[in-house]
Amino acid sequence: MIKDKVSVILPVYNSEKTIEKTINSVLNQSYQNFELIIINDGSTDNTDIICSSYINDSKVRYIYNKNQGVSKSRNIGLDLAEGEYICFIDSDDLYEKNYLNEMIKRITDNNCDWDICGYQCFESSNKNFSIEKGFITEEKNVVIEFLQSKLLFNQLWNKIYKNKIIQENYIRFEENLNLGEDAIFNINYLKYCNKIECFNLCLYKYRITNNGLGFKYRKNAGELKLKIFRAIFLLYEENNYETSYIEKNLLKQYISWIANIVDNRNKEDSYKEKYFLVKRIFKNDNFKNDLLFISDWKIRLIFKSFKITSIALFLGLFANKFDKFNKKKLL
Repeated sequence: MIKDKVSVILPVYNSEKTIEKTINSVLNQSYQNFELIIINDGSTDNTDIICSSYINDSKVRYIYNKNQGVSKSRNIGLDLAEGEYICFIDSDDLYEKNYLNEMIKRITDNNCDWDICGYQCFESSNKNFSIEKGFITEEKNVVIEFLQSKLLFNQLWNKIYKNKIIQENYIRFEENLNLGEDAIFNINYLKYCNKIECFNLCLYKYRITNNGLGFKYRKNAGELKLKIFRAIFLLYEENNYETSYIEKNLLKQYISWIANIVDNRNKEDSYKEKYFLVKRIFKNDNFKNDLLFISDWKIRLIFKSFKITSIALFLGLFANKFDKFNKKKLL
């Protein structure tokens, strides 16, 4: 690994409309000790032609791979990375000109293992997801709870990572997941961090549109979100953190799962089938074990009420409407 060098990993797929601006936002950084690793995941449009035009730039490494998904592309990037630090960027987003400079300065000056900034949405929205007051901590639960409250935890691209931690612990993306793989990666990385900094600059520009991944329906979304939360729960157990946060959010994950089943975009199942899918959740051994874990009597009472499936359905329908309302506010 080359000292103070940053490896920027950029997976691309059918991104002909945006990829040139994305690449240029990296190449035009004020901090120049970096390599840009572009992994083309089998694009069928003009993405390959555009990316190939950059191969003579000494900072660019370009790999064309058959279509295997974004996680595979990022893992290829991690296997190739020569830098002491890792950053990510998505193929329709942009770095502010001082993104790398600020990231590398913060992580080195403060001797941190992980640095995290805010980001700004653009195109359909100009909303900022910022950190009003920066802090440095060694308490991993503080980081998780704060970043989740600010919608800053699941992303890769507003963070800088130490390549040594990634390689020594062989942290990679789960290639069989199509949702939540970024969050699982962050949880696995956080396990090995000693000091983390969150700072109050929005350095990343995130393109948000109403046809983005965050707006697409996935039938297994609720189940996958619960899997992510179980990974957070294990991290809390390993570090003997106080678990009231886990209890409250475990409830939210179950309601989110129900909301996903009853979503009107689920055309595959009839209302009767949705009813029985919800009912099946609460007959599962995982639910029974989760119920035993809950100590707060109010949360426990709500959990028990889920056995009356109509109550669970009502909460899921309400959560579904609320989620759609929040997404519309971003546009």
